[in-house]
Amino acid sequence: MKQFAEKIVQEHGAVNTRLKRVAEHMRVTLPTSLSARDASLRERLSGLSGHEFDSQYMEAMVRDHPNDVADFRNEANHGDNAQVKALASDRLHTLQEHLLMAEKTFHEVENPRSARR
Repeated sequence: MKQFAEKIVQEHGAVNTRLKRVAEHMRVTLPTSLSARDASLRERLSGLSGHEFDSQYMEAMVRDHPNDVADFRNEANHGDNAQVKALASDRLHTLQEHLLMAEKTFHEVENPRSARR
């Protein structure tokens, strides 16, 4: 679980850095705070620990990544801005990998005995 979270932080951070550069070039201001939904998740997770935290965190990753994949695929295929479209195309495969990793890790968290086999 920890390996998954570290990979997500690293790779999403790299995408966010690239997105910030594109936004600056386009003179677009990106949000500086979490959405209400993400803030709620953060608050809920902050009160958890151990298996309960791992389970809820991984469930959120499995639930959210299909939306991210769909958004990036849509932008890659239909985007209007060449830089944003290129970014989405470039990172789509990574998000698809994250979804598969999230599903696998969630299964391991929920079924620790089968993960050891």
